[in-house]
Amino acid sequence: MKQNRLLVVGSSNLDLTIYCDRLPGPGETLLGGEFSSGIGGKGANQAAAASRAGAEVTFLSAIGNDSSGEQIRAFFSKECIETLWVTPGKATGTAIILVDKNGTNSIVVAPGANAAMVPDDVDSATFHGCSHVLLSLEIPMPVVMETAKKAREAGCVVILNPAPASALPDELLRCVNILVPNEHEVGVLACSDRSESAHEAAARRFFNLGGEALIITLGADGAKMMQPLQDELVPGFVVPAVDTVGAGDCFCGVLAASLAAGKYLTEAVRFANRAASLSVQERGAIPSFPSKETIFSEPP
Repeated sequence: MKQNRLLVVGSSNLDLTIYCDRLPGPGETLLGGEFSSGIGGKGANQAAAASRAGAEVTFLSAIGNDSSGEQIRAFFSKECIETLWVTPGKATGTAIILVDKNGTNSIVVAPGANAAMVPDDVDSATFHGCSHVLLSLEIPMPVVMETAKKAREAGCVVILNPAPASALPDELLRCVNILVPNEHEVGVLACSDRSESAHEAAARRFFNLGGEALIITLGADGAKMMQPLQDELVPGFVVPAVDTVGAGDCFCGVLAASLAAGKYLTEAVRFANRAASLSVQERGAIPSFPSKETIFSEPP
């Protein structure tokens, strides 16, 4: 199996972003924002971040036969990322993003073609030559489950970013090696009583199903790396945040790229922390993702 080849299966959107002083309240209209548009979606973000971190990436996603879809095709062609496009006859997904002056964001997504993907869109041959597979949840759960199952059958390491937060069936978790939720998502995973923390409950559930590592992203505080025999807090970086959109996707993409390149898990998490901290200092998601040379210029 080829090292450093990563398959990313996930969503593609056209992101429409407005930067404003503060987020509006219910029924309120704010004037004076700045507008930008660009390529987004968790899958697209993660594929771009992994490619910039040096991985050879294949990206499987769904887009429409429309101008937004053409923009996405052109972007990935320019980035020299191998793509496998599904075109189910729906409009390309669109995300409306608001970002305030502190970098806090609010996002609404119309999934479009992403929601029309079906398990048959994932062919077993897709996994040929891939050592790692990265998944997220902006595509239908049956597609995620089929991908994870076929990836494990092909001998791939399966990394799942369970975002947006959703109930995760045991059948899926049995096929996942590494799970990367944030604080909110880990609470949904836990389904715990009050006798233990959400972190402990989530780890217990995941490890009982055969999981190998639970990595909980904590923003500027870094990431908590939990394994069956040890826990470790991998410190983050305190930086002035301009725009946090895509930071979690940047983390996941760089983590997957680092693991595909043969780095140990703790080292991979440290590099992912660094990349995410760099990304929040620039506007936009993909435009803010750092290069391989920047990420790996020195030990994390």
